[in-house]
Amino acid sequence: MIIMVTTDTRTAAKAGHAPAQYQLGQDYLTGDGVPQDPAEAARWFRKAADQGLMEAQFYLAALYGAGQGVKQDTAMAMAWFRKAAEQGSPEAQFNIGVMYRDGKGVPRDEKIAVEWFHKAADQGLEIAQSSLGTMYGQGRGVPLDVVKSTAWFLKAAEQGHARAQHNVAVAYLSGEGAPQDDAKAFAWHSKAAKQGMVQSQFALSALYLLGRGVARDLEKGAQWLRKAAAGGDPAAKELLPELELNLDCRKALARWGYM
Repeated sequence: MIIMVTTDTRTAAKAGHAPAQYQLGQDYLTGDGVPQDPAEAARWFRKAADQGLMEAQFYLAALYGAGQGVKQDTAMAMAWFRKAAEQGSPEAQFNIGVMYRDGKGVPRDEKIAVEWFHKAADQGLEIAQSSLGTMYGQGRGVPLDVVKSTAWFLKAAEQGHARAQHNVAVAYLSGEGAPQDDAKAFAWHSKAAKQGMVQSQFALSALYLLGRGVARDLEKGAQWLRKAAAGGDPAAKELLPELELNLDCRKALARWGYM
């Protein structure tokens, strides 16, 4: 919901127009056209939230959860997330799932967390889809199911979620949760690596160095290995000196599961 910041918007907000109140909350939260003031943002979000505006309910919940502009209160965060979630906000549904998963503001309950993740994921929220992939892959709140795990990761990956893209690549490379396919593993690691996912950058370097899923290319392998090392990947940091000394890295890569 976007409303241009004008005197009329402020007038409408003061007159009780919920969308205008929400927009003023956004302006104060970001400092757009007014001095940044999270407390004032919370005040305007509360006015709109009290009138039932879903977006305002979500942002008010987020401020309570973070203690931004208001005293941190996980119970209040949960209460406002619920109001927004009941109106169909996938972001609120996801956050409720996170709170149940982590035991913040409510007793920890991974089964209930999965239920909320499903609500958000079914609406297409990629972070919820990726979270479901993790829950199914680890058997948390649901029976362990690597096929369902990969299916949910794939939904998120197709929307550009880097960690999900990495996890889809891992599934194709290992053959666990998806048919083993080096070429598909390479393709998904490439997508994640280009988004800065260091684990995929290391994996991509390994695939180039070994010629798995792509023609062997030592130069490209070295380039991706340097990127991964610069990003802090421990495997890349360990392997890079051997590569710089022109040693055969294939034996070293075996230590990390690449053959």
